[in-house]
Amino acid sequence: MLSPWVRNSVNLPTIKTIAAGVMKVSAFTGFEPFIFFQEDELVGFDVDILQIFANPVGLSLELVLCSEFDGIWFKPAKGESDFGAAGIARF
Repeated sequence: MLSPWVRNSVNLPTIKTIAAGVMKVSAFTGFEPFIFFQEDELVGFDVDILQIFANPVGLSLELVLCSEFDGIWFKPAKGESDFGAAGIARF
């Protein structure tokens, strides 16, 4: 469920990304329950949060898969993703 701020906003920010209209996020898929494969689909809490962030500002989500956890932090520096995300949590 989107917050009332997101649902009712008309002046959402413009976010500059590597590829126009796409939010590329580096992700390690062996991090259940945050991001993992369920059958052939990537699911998890991180995927849900990233969609909630991307969709209202008109971005599609593209996950850049990394075979090792440490790899997610190098991809943005190389210009291969906009940022890395792992274990997004709210405490």
